[in-house]
Amino acid sequence: MTKNNIIKFVAGVAFSLMLMVGSAFAQASGNIAGVVSDSTGAVVPNATVKLISKSTGLEKTTTSSNDGIYNFTLLQPGRFTVTVTSGSFAAQSLDVEVQVGRTTDANFTLGAGGVSAVVEVTAEGIQTTQSNSDAVINETGISNLPINGRRFQDFVTLTPPLRLRGHGPDLASGQKGHKRQRQCRRRGL
Repeated sequence: MTKNNIIKFVAGVAFSLMLMVGSAFAQASGNIAGVVSDSTGAVVPNATVKLISKSTGLEKTTTSSNDGIYNFTLLQPGRFTVTVTSGSFAAQSLDVEVQVGRTTDANFTLGAGGVSAVVEVTAEGIQTTQSNSDAVINETGISNLPINGRRFQDFVTLTPPLRLRGHGPDLASGQKGHKRQRQCRRRGL
């Protein structure tokens, strides 16, 4: 054999070995694929999808397509954690097992995340040191009130803790011995 033929033979054997190894690796691997969508069912494009092997710590990252689809190919069999993040959505993770020659589905439905609001309440002139039950009703307010039977005692019920008992002028308060109740009784209301 000539030197040229030996080189061709060795190159052919090496190429054949590489094809067999690549074919064997493809047969001894699996895939993970899925769709990223939001809570309304709309796809989420350009979501970041991160894959971490639980046994080797291998990390891979991809982004979802315009149709919300992502995939990881030629993965060694084993358990993986897949995490998806996108904009204002809450991150979501799944544990997935890759099996030889199979594509494992790992679909994600992202919900809203990081929503916060600040409510600031300010008020002036609020009385917080003393608890009084009183009400001042002006003439216009009294004129516009519906009066059942023209009884002036009905106006007393407009003061929050007071109510009428029965049909007579006997008043009751939300608290026994309340100052307002005693004042009403002295006045004959």
